Amino acid sequence: MKLVDSVNSNAGLGFTGGLLTGPVSLDANVTPANLVTKPTTNTDRNFGMTLTAASGLVTGNFMHTDTAKTAYHGVIPQKGKTRGAYGWFLSAKPATVDYTGQGGAVIILAK
Repeated sequence: MKLVDSVNSNAGLGFTGGLLTGPVSLDANVTPANLVTKPTTNTDRNFGMTLTAASGLVTGNFMHTDTAKTAYHGVIPQKGKTRGAYGWFLSAKPATVDYTGQGGAVIILAK
């Protein structure tokens, strides 16, 4: 992974599905100590990401296109062609349960 870049970032997150009105792309910086910071290009006020090196799990939040703070979860395979992080999120639960909620995908890749 490239060095931390406060403007351009060294990692990209992509969110699709889950009742988003379109794909959502966000930038992040990941340090060698697995600390995550937001570059200036990431204006999502709900964004957060935590990497747990011991388990390879990723958790965090982002702003869904419906403006809800939405949690995501993933795992980091570190070998082979699948290097990166892959996971899921759920759309907000409707006020009246009508079974229209959906799951979406998140992918996190080094730039």
